[in-house]
Amino acid sequence: MRWLSPARSSKQLSSRELIRQYRILGLAEDAPDDQVISALVRLRKKYATNHEALERIDQANFEIRTRMFAMREQERKATLPLSK
Repeated sequence: MRWLSPARSSKQLSSRELIRQYRILGLAEDAPDDQVISALVRLRKKYATNHEALERIDQANFEIRTRMFAMREQERKATLPLSK
């Protein structure tokens, strides 16, 4: 399975590209983590024999979860007390 292509790993997705990734999984842009996981499991089963579809699904999942993690990290850093 190819998780990252070199071109994608070095750049941020535009908001339009990110919305496209959510649509690949059949989700709204503000879908919570559990819905992303549920959609991933469902689509992996549905397209188990279609390698190209699995690549798109896994790439969409990777991009979405990477963004979710980055947002959580930003929120965490924003709530940390300032060090002296």
